[in-house]
Amino acid sequence: MSLLCAGVPTYKPCNVTKGKVYLDSNGCKSANEVEVTTCGGSCGTYAMYSLEADMMEHSCTCCREVSTTKKEVEMICPEGSKFNHSYIHINKSGCQRTECVTPEATQVTRSRRRRRLMTLHYYPFTA
Repeated sequence: MSLLCAGVPTYKPCNVTKGKVYLDSNGCKSANEVEVTTCGGSCGTYAMYSLEADMMEHSCTCCREVSTTKKEVEMICPEGSKFNHSYIHINKSGCQRTECVTPEATQVTRSRRRRRLMTLHYYPFTA
């Protein structure tokens, strides 16, 4: 949640943010400013009760890079040596589905898996 307008929360959509910086690596600095990118913002995530399934249904998405480009910049070191350094530039971002995981759900899954393994181990199939 980023803003509050007349009591109604508004959300910043998933997008790419750009900035210009000099890159620094082991004391060497980029010859020019480099456009660096990040992606962030809100995506549709929800939990709701399903009458048909008689359980909670979840939908989770996160803001991620959709398209990237590998770019290079010339780095100059204090003693005068130069080398090229590559970095990843985000061209486009978007909301992508991801798994909804809670600590409780993870624990229940582990518990059920252990019981299944124990059942298989202690009650092997016999003909």
